[in-house]
Amino acid sequence: MSHEELWELLIAHQDEPFFTVKGLPFRYTIRGGKLFVDRREKSITRATIIKAYDRIQEAPEEITGPKRLNAFGAPYIWAIFLQLKIAAAPVRSTRAGAGRKKNAAANEEENGGFYDNSKTGD
Repeated sequence: MSHEELWELLIAHQDEPFFTVKGLPFRYTIRGGKLFVDRREKSITRATIIKAYDRIQEAPEEITGPKRLNAFGAPYIWAIFLQLKIAAAPVRSTRAGAGRKKNAAANEEENGGFYDNSKTGD
């Protein structure tokens, strides 16, 4: 996608509801070369958004969240990029989490289909 197509896509989706990674709702509007988020007083420039987009295009496996964008307004840029499918959310798997689910399933089976969280610490 070209920078112009990116900007046109952002224009097309302004005033729609978006959510940050932390679940904070926001909307944005575009005026000139700036994106204004309703949760902030300062705007995010088109250049900043293009720079963040280029970072994702250059190394998508390294950009796993807003902090990795290293840009002003990163939580909002990241949320917009995720929801518009410009960026992909990283797939996270942890062995501890997988083991806990396995243990929970075994615990549930032992208790006749009822989940007993006293054995797993949940």
